[in-house]
Amino acid sequence: MWTLSFEKKTLHRRCAVMSVLVSLSVLTAGGILSYQRHQRDYRVINGQELCIVIRSQDEARQAAVFFDASSANAPVQEEEVIIPYRFSDTYIRYNELQKAYGTNLEDYKGKTCTKYSFYQEDDSGSGGHTVTLLVCRKHLIGGDISENAFDGAMRGLVSFTA
Repeated sequence: MWTLSFEKKTLHRRCAVMSVLVSLSVLTAGGILSYQRHQRDYRVINGQELCIVIRSQDEARQAAVFFDASSANAPVQEEEVIIPYRFSDTYIRYNELQKAYGTNLEDYKGKTCTKYSFYQEDDSGSGGHTVTLLVCRKHLIGGDISENAFDGAMRGLVSFTA
């Protein structure tokens, strides 16, 4: 039978050193995980941080205001949409706008997303514009800002911040 004997002082010192090392490891791992979570929850656009976690209409409004300040008082429409498995030509072109934002909608084929639309009329008679945000799994995956006129232009979110 093997026996292992240590002096009492040596045993206490080794336990203390091990406790410190374990504590430092836990703190370091926690810091790394927190940093990675921050990286997933924010996106830097034109030097400004945008929180892309959206769990409510209020958080969606904050994101819409990031891209268009006039969205602050616009009425919001919320609806569930499903990203199609097969993209039509229109969806392929729309996905190009999303790629400029940094998202590929092909990664979300068949997924149910929430679409937030902030409709704003313009007093000048041009019809105004709508800010649309697509949220999937509580993360902003894209959207657009489009003119409300019948032949109005549509731009991706990033092109409006440039």
